[in-house]
Amino acid sequence: MLLVLGVLYAAVVVPIGAHKGNSLEHHLQLANQMLDGTSVYDAPPLFGTWWPPGALALLAPFALVARLSGPVAKGLFALASLSCLAWALMRAPAGRWAVVALALAAVCGPLQKDFENLNLNVLLLALVVATWRDLERRRDARAGVWLGLATAVKIFPALLVAYAAYRHRWRAAAWAAGVAALVTLLPIAPRGVAGARDTLTDWIAISAQGTADRRAKSQSLAALVDRTGAPAAAGIAASLALVAGAAWWLRRPRPLFTEVALVTHVAVLATPLVWEENFVLLYPAWVAILTAPPPASPWLRRAILVPAGVATSGIIHAWSRPVRVALYEAAALTWGALATLAVLARTPPLGDRSSASVD
Repeated sequence: MLLVLGVLYAAVVVPIGAHKGNSLEHHLQLANQMLDGTSVYDAPPLFGTWWPPGALALLAPFALVARLSGPVAKGLFALASLSCLAWALMRAPAGRWAVVALALAAVCGPLQKDFENLNLNVLLLALVVATWRDLERRRDARAGVWLGLATAVKIFPALLVAYAAYRHRWRAAAWAAGVAALVTLLPIAPRGVAGARDTLTDWIAISAQGTADRRAKSQSLAALVDRTGAPAAAGIAASLALVAGAAWWLRRPRPLFTEVALVTHVAVLATPLVWEENFVLLYPAWVAILTAPPPASPWLRRAILVPAGVATSGIIHAWSRPVRVALYEAAALTWGALATLAVLARTPPLGDRSSASVD
């Protein structure tokens, strides 16, 4: 069934990605500049920030194909992303097709947006699921490899590295830090010490400027606070408070997948720049919620989850442009993600859980 659905979805998203794929198209150019040894981050993007050097290094095979045909390179990347999605859906502990369908519906808008722009969030989702699987099996070194790749690609998964250290999974944390550093530095090492330093400095400067210019337009927690007219420090404080709250919640162990889902969820919200496609990474949170034992107050839970699912799914953004803009400015996705996080955080500690299972 998954294969059939994947083929049908591929028939839709691959041509769309090959035709559009704006995010990937610009970064393929940067990846080719990196391969040629020329300056990489010599100009700021029109929107947001550039991907870090580690992400450009992973794009190298597609960048070489793009020298012959840009649409073919984008189509191949869309197929690779679709493979990552299929793998993540099969490996996450959803248990039942109903759970997969509902959790996927809760992030369907961001998922489609990711394939339209050809961003890296589907790849990150697969890497997060792979990290959980190997942590669950005590294969900490391999888990650290996946986590290091995720960190090198998008930086904010570094919060999962801190989580691994918090849980005393030192081997996983060490491997993650080492792989992230290696994947980031190795592609720019041929430029020499000065060239590598200049490349990283340029990326940091452009990222800092882009974050400052665009943060109020994003769907992060800090941007939500900014919309109230509060000073920028208040948004930063709110993000730090969210991370501290997650650390406090983790003082009592929960199921490993639930913990990984919550930390990933918090990492997305606490990132300064968050766009609609980033909410693909809420899929593990929805799986964890939908597979949890039945709560004592199911009606209250549904009263929260139904509007939260509508918000995080992005369906509300399918209306007319004025309504879509108004909902985006109101940070509907952020509010939905916060409501989802509130339900996920109510998962009882392992010692308090009933042995009953919805499966």
